[in-house]
Amino acid sequence: MRFVLAFLMLTLIAPGPVAAADLLKADVPPWVEDIALPEVDPAMLPYTTNGIYYLLTEEQDLWQGERRFSHERIAVKVLSRAGLEQAASFLRAFDPEVETLTLTRLDILRDGKRISLRDSVTANLLRRESDLDLGMINGMLTAHLEVPGLQVGDILDAGFMWQSDPLFPGQTFAGTYDHEFSTPVGLSRLVLNWPRDKPISIGPDMTGVTRLDKVTGDLRRITLSQTAHPPLEPEGNLLPEAN
Repeated sequence: MRFVLAFLMLTLIAPGPVAAADLLKADVPPWVEDIALPEVDPAMLPYTTNGIYYLLTEEQDLWQGERRFSHERIAVKVLSRAGLEQAASFLRAFDPEVETLTLTRLDILRDGKRISLRDSVTANLLRRESDLDLGMINGMLTAHLEVPGLQVGDILDAGFMWQSDPLFPGQTFAGTYDHEFSTPVGLSRLVLNWPRDKPISIGPDMTGVTRLDKVTGDLRRITLSQTAHPPLEPEGNLLPEAN
């Protein structure tokens, strides 16, 4: 199930040369609501896989005209050595023709302390083309980021922001957002700082999702959230490409 608002997911599979540039870095913008991370829910731990537990997955969006700013925050707790490799590696894609990608947060929480790595890490920018066999080049770049020094028991708290201009009128006002996962998530949120006078349609299925609406000035703030939701059971008898 998906919300019909947020940034579009991109599938990139063919590796290419490394671009000679680092990822942009900046503070979390003031319009982003910075919430406290939820605690680990013991009831969700039996559902975890690969040695990590997702405390938070979140996206907050803001529009200025047709330009969209999408801020993603993800926080995971490393439960075992098996989870170190997965938790410490990030891949985030963007189209340099119409988008910029900025790292806003990269913190390790350990023994009550917050250790910031944002300004000390370097990302590799990779060109990864998925349609070369069709003779097509889409120009997408993927930022590959490795987090040094992560340990079992740590919480990794990361933030990224996309600034997107439309390829065609209205394009930045549509998209998808996952709110059902194959692994447990303590809190999943989508926050839309939506133009007050612009119509909006969200759906099709809102089962288990809490919705809050608040109007402030020219913006309508719509918050869709889901707390401690058990993961979906894998469906059987599907074609291989459907899994």
